[in-house]
Amino acid sequence: TVRSILQRDVDHRISQLLTQETGEFANFVPQGVDPDTGGRFDTADRLLRIYLQRQYADPDEELLGLTGPAGDRPDVIRQRRDLPPDTALWQDTASLTR
Repeated sequence: TVRSILQRDVDHRISQLLTQETGEFANFVPQGVDPDTGGRFDTADRLLRIYLQRQYADPDEELLGLTGPAGDRPDVIRQRRDLPPDTALWQDTASLTR
């Protein structure tokens, strides 16, 4: 049926997007540098916040991260659509030296 074909198409596109985002995050984790410390990230929360700040989502995408202890309700970190005024990218030496 037409519904089944459309559903498979949606499932396929979602799978492709999730694979892409997962790959990008997997590349960021070992190479990412906390701009405040110049070192590795201390917490998953900080890692996700910086990662999401540096992403450019399409208008029809919503990027978010979930953190917290297993079994508890996770904290949701949503990507901001606007650039925070306190983000001085020219001071982020980690991103400038790559």
